[in-house]
Amino acid sequence: MIKNKDNNIENFKQSLSRKTNKSEVPLSKSLVKNIPIYEGKEVNERSLEEDYKIALLREWSNVFKEGSGIVVIKKGIANLKVISKATSIFTKLIETEKEKFNSEGDHFAKPGANDRVWNALEKHCIYDPDNFCQYYSSPSIRLASEAWLGPCYQVTAQINRVNPGGEAQTAHRDYHLGFMTVEQASKYPEHVHTFSPFLTL
Repeated sequence: MIKNKDNNIENFKQSLSRKTNKSEVPLSKSLVKNIPIYEGKEVNERSLEEDYKIALLREWSNVFKEGSGIVVIKKGIANLKVISKATSIFTKLIETEKEKFNSEGDHFAKPGANDRVWNALEKHCIYDPDNFCQYYSSPSIRLASEAWLGPCYQVTAQINRVNPGGEAQTAHRDYHLGFMTVEQASKYPEHVHTFSPFLTL
């Protein structure tokens, strides 16, 4: 239903050249390379104020939909030891997975090109429940998710560490279309393609 003649590279380039104005992100502290920067301490504390929270979620939703598509929350997790420990846990999970499934690749890359841990959320929780709770209880993670998906979202997590020399992964849509050939994807109407970014963050 979508044909090559429908593609317009100039329109695509124009969408990428859009600049974010500070007036569009008044709650941010600064703009760096078109990306709004927020202070985690302020976000985490003031999100308890209903008016601030509503304004923040609207602001982030607009950034995700019409702006740069990304926000930076400096020290969104204030205790950096929590992040360091989580990183150490993820590294250990990677090593464990490599020992178990050394010869397997996936739909992103050939065997050995990347380090992959599927369902890292559950494995993290089982490995270190305390660190898991500290890591995922960050108000910043919750607020960013809620800004785009609403309050009843579901968290999933996978690890995909791209190693030096790895090739680019296969172009794809995340949920709900996934991996398709150009011919397969072209059979879906345009509005179905636009659903995908609204269903995941």
